[in-house]
Amino acid sequence: MIPLGRYLGDVVMSKILIGLLLILNFSSAEPNLYILKTVIHSFESKGAGDYMAFNRKTSATGKYQLIPKTAKALCKTCKVDYKIWKTPTNQEVLTNCWFDILVSTLRKNNIKVTIFNVWLLHNQGEPRGLRFLLGKTLDKKALYALKSNMPCMIVKKGKCVEQYPFTGRESYRAIWTLKIRAKMRK
Repeated sequence: MIPLGRYLGDVVMSKILIGLLLILNFSSAEPNLYILKTVIHSFESKGAGDYMAFNRKTSATGKYQLIPKTAKALCKTCKVDYKIWKTPTNQEVLTNCWFDILVSTLRKNNIKVTIFNVWLLHNQGEPRGLRFLLGKTLDKKALYALKSNMPCMIVKKGKCVEQYPFTGRESYRAIWTLKIRAKMRK
């Protein structure tokens, strides 16, 4: 067990380090796995290090909010027993494998590997995220998913009162890029 003071010091130091690394990642350097996992975790999971987190709306589970269907497919690819995929160790293994898949998908499609692009593929799913990044026409379901996934502009009493408006691909990219940068500065 890690003493709380040391843990909080590590968290502060890691946030500072990540902030410095993000400057590089948003400009030219390719993001590393640690930064990707930290960004995904900070947006997807409410509690720090909560491997038992559960989202009732999407049925996503764990620290990195994997949907069971995705986890099952990843278990086959990564050779992890599906019956015990929710253990912290297996969640880390599956997440590492998942990000490797997402990064290779971006490279295969000649798309720059950035934190936003990997996060988008994770958040929206590979097919929908690729359609967005490649500039292809989005169907109504994809547009609805993107619109409903806009971050909160006004939060009152812990609830989202007003979301940023969705006006297109570039606004979506710009708003989420700013949100990711702001989140990592905290």
